[in-house]
Amino acid sequence: MERKRLEGYEGPRNPRGEEVMMAAELARSVFFPNSRSLEEAASSWPMAFHRGYIEGSFVILHEGRPVSMICRLERDVVIFGHRLRMGFIGNVCTHPDHRGKGLATTILEASMERFLSSGVDIVFISGARRLYYSTGANHVGGITRFRIPHNSLAISGRSSLGIRPAGDLDPPLLAELYRDEPVRFIRPLEDYELVLKHRHCSGKSCEFFIIEESGSPSGYLLVSGPLEDKGKRFRWVLEYCGEREIVLDAIRVLSSVLFPGMDFLLIDVAIGDPLMTMLLRLGISGEAFQLPGTVKLLDFPRTMAKLIPYFEERVGKERLGTVDPIAGSGRYVLCSENGILQIDGEENMLWTLFGAPPGREVGNVVVTGIMKDLIARCFPLPLPSLHVNMI
Repeated sequence: MERKRLEGYEGPRNPRGEEVMMAAELARSVFFPNSRSLEEAASSWPMAFHRGYIEGSFVILHEGRPVSMICRLERDVVIFGHRLRMGFIGNVCTHPDHRGKGLATTILEASMERFLSSGVDIVFISGARRLYYSTGANHVGGITRFRIPHNSLAISGRSSLGIRPAGDLDPPLLAELYRDEPVRFIRPLEDYELVLKHRHCSGKSCEFFIIEESGSPSGYLLVSGPLEDKGKRFRWVLEYCGEREIVLDAIRVLSSVLFPGMDFLLIDVAIGDPLMTMLLRLGISGEAFQLPGTVKLLDFPRTMAKLIPYFEERVGKERLGTVDPIAGSGRYVLCSENGILQIDGEENMLWTLFGAPPGREVGNVVVTGIMKDLIARCFPLPLPSLHVNMI
């Protein structure tokens, strides 16, 4: 796509040399004007210190200084053994003296093009602005949030369970535990190191707790807080891994004895996670929530082609037949000799794939034949917790 030339400006391009620090200072002045230093400003979003974050950023310059910027990060995501690639976008900002000239639109388009060329399927944008909606990004569902009152869950009789805070030497262990998750990101060790060092992610204070069974590490919980809402104090489980029965036993301990003085514990559970069924059976009610930020699917046919083996596993290769993904003029189609899935509108396509936000419903969908099974067994697609890698 050829972009309109911006007279008097250079870019979008990656920052070089001293431009990196100038771009960081631009972001600090826009998002954290009262912070005392770049280090302080970035510490609650530790992916800002990641090498990939710096290398992925774009700037537009005026008279040699960055006046608009955007930051990018990429991670592979595994969904039941099938790999897609997700891009993260954050720190979209323009100096006040240069707003209203289309710089942010230009730099966002450049980022999407770079993502597309590097094989990214799904883009997650931190935030919700008209600018993001104009690219086709939108809110999606996918989370059930459970509120567990203090002492509402009896501690199980599992006397061999232990929970300890993760320390500076634990990133390899955290990474190893996470690798067993059926829905997960492929993370470098540095992701864990940065969150442990700064004790924050996605703008929230947090810490890892390692779950041990008979002294052997069996999972972890990433917990934010203490937080307060309407005079009530609580903790929030942002991410977890491990066998779900062990995770549930750890949640019992968190909500009862580990955090004294808390009124309740929040935990976000993704679509289809067995933990959801376990909590519902215990009488803990859940409320549907949307993912934070906005989501964009870059290339429907390419992403669906990657997922055909996933569809075949769940529906049956012979029953499904040869699937052909097609997109054009706002219409998204999966067709085979045994059925058709046709979705009109990008919003409906996103909601079909990832779930509609609370209070919204998917419309303009035609499903025939075997595609009814595909819809029932394969969608919405679960996504892993985004908090660690959010920028």
